[in-house]
Amino acid sequence: MKNFLKSFGGLILTLLGFGTMATGCFPFRCEYGCPHADFRAEINVVDEQGKPLQGIRTVLRYRNEAGYDVPYYQSDTLYTSNMGLALFDGTVFSAPAYVDIVYEDLSGEYMSSDTYGLQPEQIHEGDKKWYGGSYALYYTKELKKK
Repeated sequence: MKNFLKSFGGLILTLLGFGTMATGCFPFRCEYGCPHADFRAEINVVDEQGKPLQGIRTVLRYRNEAGYDVPYYQSDTLYTSNMGLALFDGTVFSAPAYVDIVYEDLSGEYMSSDTYGLQPEQIHEGDKKWYGGSYALYYTKELKKK
């Protein structure tokens, strides 16, 4: 009788939408979270003589697959410092397989440019769950005068 009441109670709770509460997560693991990865990008932007360029808008666009028809899942806009460095150090939605970068001089002195298909280096492995690991990208771009 005890097993019948337990089963019947579980059925009623399941019909009311409390199935997980009635059965627990056993044998499955219940996890809640969001995929994420640590990412560091150091982009140096210089002119043709190797002099650092300040104030260059640098847009990093992340994608998980090869091919240029694949949509980006995240992008970040950075501006170069007086040392010509655009630095990003933070968390992205998912581990980036490829990074495309768009460079634009808002003063109009230098030509805009793009870099496609850069592959970040994996620094640390993820936990094979929500954390995708740690990645880094170091790149130097030379812009030409108009």
